[in-house]
Amino acid sequence: MVVAVIGRKDGAWQRAVWRLGVDQGEGPFIPAVPARALLRNTSKIAHGARPAVGELTLTDAAAAMADLAVTTTRDIAPITPLFPATLGAAFATLAPEIRATHDTPAPRIWQGRAKVTRGAGVLAPLAAFLFRFPQAQDDTAVQVTKSPIKGGEVWDRKFGSSKFHSTLRATPKGITERFGVFTFLLDLHVANGRLHYPIRKGWCLGVPIPRFAVPRSEASERVENGRFHFDVRLSMPVTGRMIVHY
Repeated sequence: MVVAVIGRKDGAWQRAVWRLGVDQGEGPFIPAVPARALLRNTSKIAHGARPAVGELTLTDAAAAMADLAVTTTRDIAPITPLFPATLGAAFATLAPEIRATHDTPAPRIWQGRAKVTRGAGVLAPLAAFLFRFPQAQDDTAVQVTKSPIKGGEVWDRKFGSSKFHSTLRATPKGITERFGVFTFLLDLHVANGRLHYPIRKGWCLGVPIPRFAVPRSEASERVENGRFHFDVRLSMPVTGRMIVHY
């Protein structure tokens, strides 16, 4: 049996894992261990009905299993989410509303409203289709789910009924974001109280994309009147024609 808990201690995120292994067929005794521990000292049991969660400690439970063929281990490891780890001290200078959206020790869901504008012509809509960007709409519900993975995060975005996702990872050069076969290096930085992450370089299936062929991007997050706002505009290389703006 494995129990994992994520929480804050002294202002920092931690993941605590407790493992229980049972040998020699004594597993059926385990569910009764809490009652066994409590009944060893009935004088500690107060009168009245209430949840039993706070009535005994892990040490009490371990003592009640001392005569059983069980082993237990406990591991504690610090957790530093992707953006705080990458930005370092600069992360603390951001508004609390921005920091909250990147404080991701476990999956978190954010919801709000968005406006989506799509570029005209032939190439811009084709690029938007390849990346599965949402269709144009003046006001739609938006939901972003950020899930930590080893070395990064997965962002699942939902604009109305449209969905697309990307994978962000920490590298020695900075954060990369992958959309299918395309991977981009982001210039993540803080300026004038805003979080910026424009594209610096790009790769397709691991092959570098020439600088002139890398899409242009203006991406930032800010706070206005206590509310979090994101602003992402992607444009075609060379021509600069808009692909999508949301």
